[in-house]
Amino acid sequence: NAVFLMLRCWNLPVLFGTLLGTAGAVLNFFLMAQTVSHSVTLQQDEVKRKVRFSHSLRTLMLLVLMILGVVLSCFNTIAVLVPFLFPRLIIAAYRLTHVRIFKLTAVRTNNFNGFRLLPIVLL
Repeated sequence: NAVFLMLRCWNLPVLFGTLLGTAGAVLNFFLMAQTVSHSVTLQQDEVKRKVRFSHSLRTLMLLVLMILGVVLSCFNTIAVLVPFLFPRLIIAAYRLTHVRIFKLTAVRTNNFNGFRLLPIVLL
């Protein structure tokens, strides 16, 4: 919204577009967190199926919200689409600025007949 204000292009469709895009992005992450927390109690094959189905539904939801934001004149197209890009941009920037080296080490466990690999973060 600040960019629209500086360009003197701010109006109600910008506000409505920002609200729609932000609500869609927040709902997407909320539903993803719900899926992950519920999947902890399921078997491995059920988890894969549930996570894939959830991802498909969330992607469809985001696509519908984007189409609504572009088609309906009460929403500013750019203001709708920008909030969907921010999580990806922030994650990419975080990965570039917080480079860590991962080392896999084998650890013997008492309840497991063998070894499992644990990532050790080296700073």
